[in-house]
Amino acid sequence: MMEASRSPRAMRRVARLSRRTGSAMRSGSRAEQAQDYDRAVAAYTLALKTHPDDHGARQALERSKVRAAMDHLAR
Repeated sequence: MMEASRSPRAMRRVARLSRRTGSAMRSGSRAEQAQDYDRAVAAYTLALKTHPDDHGARQALERSKVRAAMDHLAR
C-alpha cells in the first residue's frame, strides 16, 4: 500500500537511486576483480550513501578496506 501512495516524482527518484546503487556495486565488483581495492572502496562507499542499510554493500566495503590495507602494507 505504501508504494501505491508515492508520487510519480518520488518513484522516479527511488528508481534513479536504485540504478546508481546497482551501478556502484557493479563498479566495485569489477574493481575487486581487477585487484584495485581503493577504487572498490570508493564504489562501495557510494552505494552505501544511497542505501545505507544494504548489508551486501557493507560487507563488500569492509572486505575491500581490508584488502586495500593489506595491499598498501605489501608495497
